[in-house]
This record gives sequence, C-alpha cells and structure tokens, in this order.
Amino acid sequence: MVKELGGKREQPSSGFNPYDHDEAYGRGGELMLARACLAESAYRGEILTLYTYEMTSNELDTEWIRRACEDIGVKVEVHVMPIRELSNPVVLKQADMIYAGEVLGNEPSVSLIEMYRCHHGYIRNHLDEAARNGVDRALSEVMAEPDYTVRRILLRRIEDQLKRDHHLLFMYYSIHIVGHDQSLGGITLDTWGKINYKDVWVKR
Repeated sequence: MVKELGGKREQPSSGFNPYDHDEAYGRGGELMLARACLAESAYRGEILTLYTYEMTSNELDTEWIRRACEDIGVKVEVHVMPIRELSNPVVLKQADMIYAGEVLGNEPSVSLIEMYRCHHGYIRNHLDEAARNGVDRALSEVMAEPDYTVRRILLRRIEDQLKRDHHLLFMYYSIHIVGHDQSLGGITLDTWGKINYKDVWVKR
C-alpha cells in the first residue's frame, strides 16, 4: 500500500508508537501461502464488511485492501460513512472490520488509555467480552503505576495481546505537512498537527 499509493503514507507500521517499530511485522506474506491457509480455514466465500469514515485517504486505502483480499479469495464489501455515524455503537456492530486512524497526544500513555476505555471508540466496541475484560484489568494496572517507563511497557503488552489475537492490524504511519505564508514566523506543529497561535509572529 505504501509503495503503490504513496502520498502521506510514510512507512509500514507495527503499532501505535513509531519509535517501537518492528520491521518484521506484516512482512514475508506470500499470496500462494495466504490462499492455501484460506482453503484450510472455515471461510466459505462469505462477504466481510469493512467500514470506514469519509476521508479521501481512507477511501483509497480500503479500496486497496478490498482488492488485496480479493486476490487471495476473500470477499470484502466497503462501507464509507460520516465519522459521527461510524461512532454509533449500533453501526459499529454491523462491521466485521473497521478502518480508522489514531493520533497520539503530547502524552502518549494518556492517549492510549483514553482510546482503550472510550465507549464510543472503534477498538472497545469491536472486542468480545473476554477481550474487553482483559484490557480493563490491564488498564487498572497501568493507571495504578506511577512510573512512566513501566506504564509504557504495560501499555505495550496490551497492544501486543490485541495484535496476537488479531483484534488490531496496523497499516502505516502518516506524515503530516502544513503550508503557511512565508511572512509568518514561529510556526510549529503539536502532536495533533495543530499550530499554537500564541507563538506566531509576522515578519516585516
């Protein structure tokens, strides 16, 4: 996808934190092996639904995924809708898969805790009861831990477990670029890609 679609797709991802990137994640997949595994599975041509919210990159990505799945014999139907509608738990339950992006804030551990706990989020609503309870137990340990480094390790364990159970599949890290008039100085972006306007000044 990164090679074929380009654009803001900077590099393949293996998790939420680009600094913990695992080069081996998602590599080495062969089409013939995928087709053989599919033939041995319980899949019998059912149509899987892939939901995403309206955004040009999402629509291009999900179409790419649909074609890639089709190449190995998996039928995928893409549904694109307004982001507010996709946040509806009733709508989320209709989806076999959800394609969405996530941006971590200035304190990544807080962002991750909020993401896992969010009752209107894409992850929590797609976990079964056992997985949800497991995440909640792990989060209780995270929130009771005062040491930042240990918290980060505990959060990484949650992510790794969700990856092992195929609740999460990571695609790519995005690069964000913002243009501005050359007469403006002090332009910097925070983690959310926004400008702190109190630091902006006009060049004379």
